[in-house]
Amino acid sequence: MPPLAINLIAFSGYTLAIILLTGQTFPWRDSIRNFYIGGRNIGIFMSTMTFCATWLSAASIVGFTTWMVYDGAAAFAGSVNGWLLGLIPMPLAVLRLRASKCVSVPEFVGKFYGDSRLMRLGGAVLLASYVPYIAIQFKAFGLVASHMLGIPYGFSSTALVYLFVLYTTFGGYRSVAKSDALNLIVILIGVLVAALELNINLKPIWTAIRDISTYSPSKLNLSRSPAESLQIISSALAWGLGVAANPQYGIRIIACRKHNDAFAVLSISPFLIGLVYLLLSSMALIISSIPSMSLQGANPEGLLNLLDSQCSSLVASLFSVSVMAAAVSTANSQLLLAASAICHDIGGLGRDSISSIPTKGTNQDHWMLWNRGAILIIATTALVMSHIPNYDIMFVGRLSWTFVAVSFLTPIYLPRKLGNRMSFAIISWSLIIHTILCGLRIPPEVSMLITMGFQGIAIIPWGEIRIR
Repeated sequence: MPPLAINLIAFSGYTLAIILLTGQTFPWRDSIRNFYIGGRNIGIFMSTMTFCATWLSAASIVGFTTWMVYDGAAAFAGSVNGWLLGLIPMPLAVLRLRASKCVSVPEFVGKFYGDSRLMRLGGAVLLASYVPYIAIQFKAFGLVASHMLGIPYGFSSTALVYLFVLYTTFGGYRSVAKSDALNLIVILIGVLVAALELNINLKPIWTAIRDISTYSPSKLNLSRSPAESLQIISSALAWGLGVAANPQYGIRIIACRKHNDAFAVLSISPFLIGLVYLLLSSMALIISSIPSMSLQGANPEGLLNLLDSQCSSLVASLFSVSVMAAAVSTANSQLLLAASAICHDIGGLGRDSISSIPTKGTNQDHWMLWNRGAILIIATTALVMSHIPNYDIMFVGRLSWTFVAVSFLTPIYLPRKLGNRMSFAIISWSLIIHTILCGLRIPPEVSMLITMGFQGIAIIPWGEIRIR
């Protein structure tokens, strides 16, 4: 069968599965609690699936693999170690986040510190951080769909916005969670078959490691220059602290049915996420061990072209669909949170009626219309941004995650409660300092560490112990 026909079947099958699965959870009217957090009634299986799927973005699948082909162990230490490091403190946030009975992390921050300005500030930071990252997912999806089907990039990226993401996100959290379950299965299958075929067709992973140690030992060596070592450590810290503070994962803790379900999700997820990273690492090392191979660029097309030449059409197609699934799972999750930031955290729509349907009749329809309108506007903005030339996936991810860490890490995890006025001042000045340092071309990770140091110094004289 021609490769184009296989690609078309794989793409059509994924599209149909998304439509059939999420269409069952598409409500015309819903409460704030149900729309944003699934009524805090999501079980262990679905919570684990959506937690892992949103973790594995296009940056994880394509950006990390490409980076590791070029930099070897340094890429693993600077990204995967950091990402998984972010899981360690998360159990400390479970009881605090869930006890708040909030429907968003910015709302939790505002209520905990007794300052509604922090809620609005947190919503604004989420919006500013997530939109560029959503653009990454749109760009990756568009490039992969264009590669698979031979259609123009602009048309394929628009298809993601107006078919996949909007359709699933319009249904709220339950719809996103169901689509994430499918996306995680697709990601696991696509990455697994691609890694196995490269091991079979090219060389086993242990042979690849032996060849790299012979011809390019620096790729396996973490003993770098002081500047390179600092970059690796700061990159890992940036990703780790960004993950630990990211409302994208915090909201999934809040949405679990019980406290123990949330702890179970945090216990199971590292194994699934770790499996994907190990498979991607094996692919990268095998490719890196063959000097004649080249990815021809850092965008998704370089990796996909290589797999087309080294794997069967079916395996290459399954991997391509897995990249699209990773893009969709991250984009729809962040779109829902970005809409919550506008309509709930910043705008305050329905804020005083969290546990019930906001109002009856026409006003309720208006509430849903506002949320879906916000999703549409945010998605369209990210779509336009995705057409910016030379859009650096890894740099945008680092920048976004550091702003999230500066805004939310201290409020979520610090066992101290600042004075109401000082909390807003410290977080605001931290964001200003971080923005200025990044504008001076200081790497985002280094800027974040400097800014977090400022937060620590500022908090000490103003904090009071608060036991929860």
